Amino acid sequence: MSDKRNRHDVKTLVLNIEEQPFQAMLKACHMEHHQEFSKEEQDLLSLYYKLVETGSKANKDAYAKGIKDKQTPRQILENLAAEAAKKQNKKNSTAKAKAEPTLSLFDLMKAGQEKTGKPISLAKGQEILAVCGLPEKAEYAGVEVERFISACEQIINQGKSLAEVAQANGVEINGQNSLVQWAEKIGANQAQVLGDLAEQNAQLTAQVTDVIQSAYFAGLQQYFSSGEYDRRYAEAQEQIRQQRGLTPFERFNQQHQLWQSQQGQTLTGEVTVSQPLIEEGKKE
Repeated sequence: MSDKRNRHDVKTLVLNIEEQPFQAMLKACHMEHHQEFSKEEQDLLSLYYKLVETGSKANKDAYAKGIKDKQTPRQILENLAAEAAKKQNKKNSTAKAKAEPTLSLFDLMKAGQEKTGKPISLAKGQEILAVCGLPEKAEYAGVEVERFISACEQIINQGKSLAEVAQANGVEINGQNSLVQWAEKIGANQAQVLGDLAEQNAQLTAQVTDVIQSAYFAGLQQYFSSGEYDRRYAEAQEQIRQQRGLTPFERFNQQHQLWQSQQGQTLTGEVTVSQPLIEEGKKE
């Protein structure tokens, strides 16, 4: 059975339009003398009707310009169709992104804890982000969330190394400045100390992050051997202590040390004698 249709069928069955606009369309598509139309020609007329006849002014202008530039109707319509598809894909992606729930860094780590059933410190969370190839940012969505939670499960519950998970995620781990290598060397205990310190006082989180970044860029071995880590850690502890004030135990310890110092002066004879007593001694 032939796919060809006559003018009447194309006008009524394919396009469902009146005679006058139909004649105008035929002329615009260089088909005004056709009595029959192949399947491809019918599709071309349908495309013109959709994109130009009932389309935007921009499409009408683009079609007119294409004809003026000696392009064929098929070339012009295919370009317009490709542009329309591109815009629709972008629109769909935007709509999907808006509909897709997002998680903050805090909620992301919380989701990892719920999956593993174990707490995840700030330092450990940064390590896992690194091996997932994810930057630190305000929000995470979709594949990013799935990748982070999966990495938490593999590292914390399945015992896989950071390097193994990084390799599975396609994250480059070669080179002396690799964050993955730094995370492996720092050790679970030292990472936990930094994480716990940040959790004690949220206002110092940024400063603790600076400590971590300094360790990364300076090189782990040099950073710790120089004593810089101990100094920065002590400074952060002191800032926490100053912000929260002395605890009852620390206040007691300070007073006790002062009392011991005073007692030490008395035992060694280093006492202060008032001037009247000295004068009285001289008279005797």
